[in-house]
Amino acid sequence: MRFFPRKGVKMRRFPVIIAVALVALMLAAPVFAADESAAVEAGPLKVGDVLPDGLLAATLDGAPTDLKKNISDKPFTFFQFMTTACSACQGEMGAFIGLQLDMPGKFDVVAISMDMMGADAVNAYESKFKYGVKYLLDPDFKLPPRFNFPYTPSFFIVNQEGKIVYMKGGFMSSRWAKDRDAVVEVIQ
Repeated sequence: MRFFPRKGVKMRRFPVIIAVALVALMLAAPVFAADESAAVEAGPLKVGDVLPDGLLAATLDGAPTDLKKNISDKPFTFFQFMTTACSACQGEMGAFIGLQLDMPGKFDVVAISMDMMGADAVNAYESKFKYGVKYLLDPDFKLPPRFNFPYTPSFFIVNQEGKIVYMKGGFMSSRWAKDRDAVVEVIQ
């Protein structure tokens, strides 16, 4: 493909093409700039932030739901990003359930599954492990980046007002005792 006409060919159309391309870029530039500045303005959520409206996942039956509507009536809610095939996610969930037994009435767990197989994968997972937590779906992995989490498992804790009080990415069973102490200190 040639960008310039061959020698001897009149260049009448070439300036018109360039002018049209420049006008299209000038018209599109504000749109691109607005999208980019909105993303920079929003930035990743962090401890101390309140969950904004519009952080959407889906229920197991496919209905959209805002994370704020899934905050427990207990003092705290743990939101865990997970997949059903992730052994570290299973370890973290088991650790949460153990902590929940040690601190009854203190918090609920909401697991947000990134599984592309959706409710089928989650229902099979729950049938096998019987964690008894609430599950939501985010198969497109849209929510974790809002919390600066590039992988699963990762979790954040909110209080009843939706304020983020703790965040942690990754899970290692060998480090859970230390992590557990940090979580307990926050939710005491």
